Amino acid sequence: MTIEIHAMGDYWEPGLDERTELGELVHRAKDLGDPVAGRELTERFAHFVDTVAPVDATIAPIPASPDRPTGLLEMVAGDRMQRLVERRNVTARLRDVDPADRAAVAQAGGYVITAECAGMNVVVLDDVVLTGTTLRHVGELLDAAGTASVVGVALARTRRR
Repeated sequence: MTIEIHAMGDYWEPGLDERTELGELVHRAKDLGDPVAGRELTERFAHFVDTVAPVDATIAPIPASPDRPTGLLEMVAGDRMQRLVERRNVTARLRDVDPADRAAVAQAGGYVITAECAGMNVVVLDDVVLTGTTLRHVGELLDAAGTASVVGVALARTRRR
């Protein structure tokens, strides 16, 4: 199964080492815990998700690493959120991993499907996407669990710096 991956926009200004307006919102919400930025991302996501996924889709956030919990994705997912996925292991941040090793690191995260999802349309939500390795891995697990469709959505697309 091929999983479509969409991002609401870019994290970095093209060719510059400065964040876009969206990148700044993600940074403020995720790294600084800014509730105003979190609410703005929630609003933007609510409008964006229905342009790329069925309107009845359940939002399944990628669980944060146990050593770096934030709660941002659960807030952004809103009323359509359902905890379908659990992450059991701490791993390195994929941005710090050689691209050839990312699939193995995603698998080492110990992601498991923890709820019945057969026949559901699901949006897998992540904060930032570089190559889509984690979104694809979790999407494949959901597909194997019998979902009707899986779409990956990231708040922002980044690049290797």
